[in-house]
Amino acid sequence: MKYETIILTKEGKIATLTFNRPESRNAFNVKMLQELDLALEETKEDDDVHVLVITGAGKSFSAGFDIKESILNPKTTVAARRLDTEQEKQRWLRVWNYPKPIIVAVNGHCLGGALEMMLLCDLAISSDRAVFGEPEIIFSYMVQIPILPWAVGMRKARELLYTGESIDAYEAQRLGIVNKVVEHDQLMEATYGLAQKLADMPVEPLQLTKYSVNRTYELQGILDTFNYGCEIFNLCRLSNTDDSEEFAKIVREKGLKAAMQWASAKKDN
Repeated sequence: MKYETIILTKEGKIATLTFNRPESRNAFNVKMLQELDLALEETKEDDDVHVLVITGAGKSFSAGFDIKESILNPKTTVAARRLDTEQEKQRWLRVWNYPKPIIVAVNGHCLGGALEMMLLCDLAISSDRAVFGEPEIIFSYMVQIPILPWAVGMRKARELLYTGESIDAYEAQRLGIVNKVVEHDQLMEATYGLAQKLADMPVEPLQLTKYSVNRTYELQGILDTFNYGCEIFNLCRLSNTDDSEEFAKIVREKGLKAAMQWASAKKDN
């Protein structure tokens, strides 16, 4: 299948999905998310694929959801917004329930929804240039799926979510967000080395082990986090504030960069 916003390649037992909107820091627009769904399904059904690697083209892994697109093409009814959120939840559940190991090669900025998606994958290797964060609150927004507390614990999750501040790759490794940090030019070699190790494992026991680990977290309530997080996210989307309306106005009139500069300056004052 031909894709426009991602690149999907297969070599041996390993498939590689590359987010390919480098001019937009690989932000998740509607088209990319639809193609992500299709690529996950294609590789899931391909028995020759044992491991999936996900990375980004250019200098970023992904900046998260495409804020500009969502502001310029808003969902105008409560029903439409709730449906949109439900579709996003189902998409991330497809990542969570993907039966084969997913390894993320974080080649640069990994922010917002991209960080949430990355945390739903199995393993992650990071470039030493990567940056991680949940900056949504700076733009009068919030995370859709608060999976970060499951990854780093309550205290640090509160700090990162409340402040919107970013951390470097080594702090991300210390917190357990990524498994390993390597020099930037060694990222893909290290990632494919790990991918090949998993690809050579017995298929059924490896997939059942993943299933078992996922169910362990589900018994602790991680799926409730998905559900309640999306409901609170809906409330946030429906509760326009002066700041969120001003941010959207600047995006429409002056562009996303100007709006982000305004939001950052307001935070610093």
